[in-house]
Amino acid sequence: MWILLSKVLPHLLYPLTVVLLSGVLGFVLRRLGARRSGASLIALSAIVFVISSNPWLAGRFRAHLEHWYQPVRAADAPTADAIVLLGGGLRLPVPPRVDAEFADAADRVLYASRLYRAGRAPLVVVSGGNVFEQDAAVRSESYYVSRLLQEWGVPASRIIVEGRSRNTRENALETKKILDRERIETILLVTSAMHMPRALATFRGAGVDAVAVPVDYTVSAYSHPAILDFLPSSSAMHANAQTIREYLGIVVYGLRGWLGAPAT
Repeated sequence: MWILLSKVLPHLLYPLTVVLLSGVLGFVLRRLGARRSGASLIALSAIVFVISSNPWLAGRFRAHLEHWYQPVRAADAPTADAIVLLGGGLRLPVPPRVDAEFADAADRVLYASRLYRAGRAPLVVVSGGNVFEQDAAVRSESYYVSRLLQEWGVPASRIIVEGRSRNTRENALETKKILDRERIETILLVTSAMHMPRALATFRGAGVDAVAVPVDYTVSAYSHPAILDFLPSSSAMHANAQTIREYLGIVVYGLRGWLGAPAT
């Protein structure tokens, strides 16, 4: 139930949900005679839409999380006992797909393979199960990630698959069991830049000595006409929803005492 609620409840605070609910409720109130309250809600709907659909503002909001930890080339990364790769990089092979496919965060998988080939660690632990139960023929996401890692040059004997976890907290706890069993002390933690502040703090809270090696940066110095930063964009609303979800995760994890000390 906790997993389901953690996926459903954040939707109530997403910009599109706020715009739709406040707009519809405002219209209903006006029809019922509560014109001032209705007008206020309609105005709120318009304000949230304008702010949340602005690409420039969405980028600034997201950049605070993404730039918390700086990227590093695989060859320049520190050495460790293992690389821990968090799930979220592949889409499961459910119909009509005939095999697993890249998701937006597939950079994680590629970067983990580069770290291994650069000799940064002798082992890769892939952490990530399926959030919701699938058909029995569908394996955990980490299984398909391990196959892709092998295609990209990581031997099967150098990969450990953890396929039970369904969120970042479980990633940390299930991975910690593997690290203790294998007597692994230090890891390079690979996940998306926006997710890294919560992920690293969660692993540290679970007692794992982890070093951040973030990838999948979406806010960059890419050159484009300035006017595009101020035209309403559905992708900006989507980006804001993802950022809001991550901030909510940090707040909830903090309240539950799951976060360790941040890196210095």
